[in-house]
Formats: sequence, C-alpha cells, structure tokens
Amino acid sequence: MPCEAGFDTIHLYVLDCFRNLGVEVDDAAEMSETVLVRKGHYCGRSFSYGGLRAVWFAEANEIKVYRDGGPLLRTLRLDEFVAPRRMAA
Repeated sequence: MPCEAGFDTIHLYVLDCFRNLGVEVDDAAEMSETVLVRKGHYCGRSFSYGGLRAVWFAEANEIKVYRDGGPLLRTLRLDEFVAPRRMAA
C-alpha cells in the first residue's frame, strides 16, 4: 500500500532524520533531490545533504538513510509515523 503522506511530509521526515543524525540543516533548498524511476514507473525519491543520503521507497512506505557511499544507518517505516501524527492533530 503506498504511503498516505504527501511529498511535503516526506521531505520533512527526511530533514528531521538528517538533523537527528547530527547534520545541521540550515537551508533545505541546498538538499539534492532525484526522482527514482524503475522500468518506466515512478518508485520514489533520493535526497542528499551533508554527507547523508535518504531514499524514499513509495510502494514500501519507507525511507532508508545511508552515509554517502556507506552503510545503512536507519530505516523509517512511514505508516508508523503518519497515523500517530494525524491522530494528534
């Protein structure tokens, strides 16, 4: 099931994750974004900033965060975040 979060929400989760991993995010406009397409179909986006890379896999409802050229640091299941925040509103 695709993520119910909008793209702006995904972007905010990525920025929050980068901050939590110690990267000072002053200007999100500097973050590099790439649309991911596999076999002609949209499958997510990749974000790079401050030595970190996050990949949002739209169908899997998750964001995986890596050091540039390095190991997986964190996996965020978006369905675990979207429902609680929506209920709190």
